[in-house]
Amino acid sequence: MIRLGYKLLILFFLISNTSKANDRYKLVRDSLVSHLNEATSENERLRLLTHLSDIDFLQKDSAFILPCWNAAVKQKDYLIMDGIAAPMFLRYYNKNNSDSADIWLQRAQLSFEGEWLESNLEFIQLLQDIRSFDQYDKLSQQIRTERINISPRDDPYRSMRILYNLALFSSFEAEYNPAAVWKSPREYLEQALQIAEQLPYRIGSRFKMQILMALSNYDLMYAKQFLLCLDTFYAQPDVKARPFYSKKPAIIAYDKLISVGDSLPEEELREYYLKLSALVEEFPSSAPVRTDYFKLRMKFNFYKALGNTDSSLIYCDSLVMNDNPAGNNKIYLYEYKSKVLGEQQRWKDAYQSAMILMDIRDSLAHISSRNALAELQAQYEVDDAIQIAEHKKRQMLLFTALIALLIVSLIIFAIRSRRYRIKNRILLVQLNDYAAAIKNTPLKENDLKETEDLKLGLINPVKPEIKDTTEEMPKSQELTLLFEKLDQLMRMEKKYADPALSREVLTSELGVNRNKLSEAVFQATGKTINDYIVSVRLNEALLLIKNDPKIALTEVADKCGFGTYSTFYRSFFKCYGVKPAEYKKYLTEE
Repeated sequence: MIRLGYKLLILFFLISNTSKANDRYKLVRDSLVSHLNEATSENERLRLLTHLSDIDFLQKDSAFILPCWNAAVKQKDYLIMDGIAAPMFLRYYNKNNSDSADIWLQRAQLSFEGEWLESNLEFIQLLQDIRSFDQYDKLSQQIRTERINISPRDDPYRSMRILYNLALFSSFEAEYNPAAVWKSPREYLEQALQIAEQLPYRIGSRFKMQILMALSNYDLMYAKQFLLCLDTFYAQPDVKARPFYSKKPAIIAYDKLISVGDSLPEEELREYYLKLSALVEEFPSSAPVRTDYFKLRMKFNFYKALGNTDSSLIYCDSLVMNDNPAGNNKIYLYEYKSKVLGEQQRWKDAYQSAMILMDIRDSLAHISSRNALAELQAQYEVDDAIQIAEHKKRQMLLFTALIALLIVSLIIFAIRSRRYRIKNRILLVQLNDYAAAIKNTPLKENDLKETEDLKLGLINPVKPEIKDTTEEMPKSQELTLLFEKLDQLMRMEKKYADPALSREVLTSELGVNRNKLSEAVFQATGKTINDYIVSVRLNEALLLIKNDPKIALTEVADKCGFGTYSTFYRSFFKCYGVKPAEYKKYLTEE
């Protein structure tokens, strides 16, 4: 219960901080928009658009991204285009929206030239490969095929992509197939780095930074080189003028250095920590994981590297209660906590930590080992009185956090409820207008084309233009006459009221084969026979409710041939976007 209270309290502060960050970006964005409207030169307009598009990336918006792209293409500003193409492609690619991803890929192919085009297409392909690594066999075969006859001099960007992938394969094989003969991942990456260092900085910087980031897992020297490469990039005048440029790469690099900070001089460690703290405060959205958890992890690693056990334990507990780390990270945290508590002779806490650590290990690796717990259990009883007082204090904190969370939840619920009511009201008004149009318009054979998806608010009872059929083929005329006969049978004789009505019944009544009947219905309405029958029933149901709002919905379902009320309810809601009962209520309140 206490642990849950801490979680709720942290969640409350996280929501508050996120709201403040969003407000800050909104103020900046509004200010930049006002300047954009007053801009007189193309250069000034492009500069403002780059700021606005960067904010859009952070806020997951897209209002200014395409205008910024178009302005950059007009001025051939490849750096800005380079900063838009890959992120936009991957945004849609990661959401499996291939149409939109392909559009951005085509824009890159049409707008870039020379090495810029080659670099962009290969970098996009590299990121695609990384995200497709779960299809290992297919990707491995593709890379092996591409590797044949590749020259680093003639195809440097393709070569770097292939070497980077080979490093991934090598790492995978080393873990799951040790007998396979591969070079080490580091060797492949260092070969790719040699190619990157021979390329023009501005064009090859993204590949170089990607490779250095991977190499930093093997040697801190590469993490420092990565930061120097970033400093060079940020020092470029056009990059320096963009205050919202993502700082995620720098944050990841500093975090890696701090995580192994016990091997660094204290002065250097503090310098990295201060720089990382400043970056996270200024660019919280650039943190590689949830911002509140990342800050806790950063402080834990820093104090642990300094040897400050009291402070490191505080942040270790905060990380555990934050409930963000995966199983292996929890094992690491509880191992550290148990060791330090034992050294401090805090036996009860050490015992509890060891118990939790054992349960985690059992659940992840199915290990059942309970050695050395009896001695810890005998030691912790002396702390009971202190723990009872602490327990009451934590209960008060939990109660306060729950009250705050309840207030926030009620506010959010009220806002969402109001939005739902407004949307529902619009749909009901549109549905009523549509029902009135059906009621006042004689039903003819082509009227069925008008009942499209009302949930989008696209109600338009105007009949489609009647085409001149003097030049149509005899088969088309025959199908039109067949549909008119079917439509008359359905509406005049009310065949739709029969729940057992089917394509077979209609073909028998009309004396035609079912394929011809299906073709006639599709030509006239664009629907299948079943969808046509449902649309006729729904139109009749709509008119019944419109004419008599007090009618029972079960009676409507029965009269219109739906068979069961549940079938009628699902069909009505799917077609019109509102429930039948809501429409009845709306009519009675008018």
